[in-house]
Amino acid sequence: MLKRELSIKIDYLSMIFENMKAEVLIRRVLGLLLEYYLIQKAKVKHKDYTRLYQFGTIKVYGDRQLNDGTNKVECHLVLSVQGYDYYSLLQTTKAPIVISLILVYK
Repeated sequence: MLKRELSIKIDYLSMIFENMKAEVLIRRVLGLLLEYYLIQKAKVKHKDYTRLYQFGTIKVYGDRQLNDGTNKVECHLVLSVQGYDYYSLLQTTKAPIVISLILVYK
C-alpha cells in the first residue's frame, strides 16, 4: 500500500484558552518570545479583553479577568491564513525579528 503525506492549510483559527494568561500562551504554547510582541490597548466585540499582543500577523488578546467571582483568566488566539503562514515561517527560521520587520513594513 502506497503511503502519501497529508497536509492541511488553516484558513482562520480563533481559539479561547481558559485559565491561561496571554504571556503563557505566547511563551509555552506558541514557543515565541514575549519581547517580540507589540502590546497595546485593544478590545474584542462582546469580550472584556483589554490588551492585544501582536507579532506580525499573530494576534493574542488577553488580560481578561472573568467577572464570575473567581480569579480565572483567559486569552484569545487569532490566526488568519497570513498569521498561520507567518507562524510557520517563524518555526523554520532563526531570525524572527528581521522577518517581522519585513512583513510589518511591506
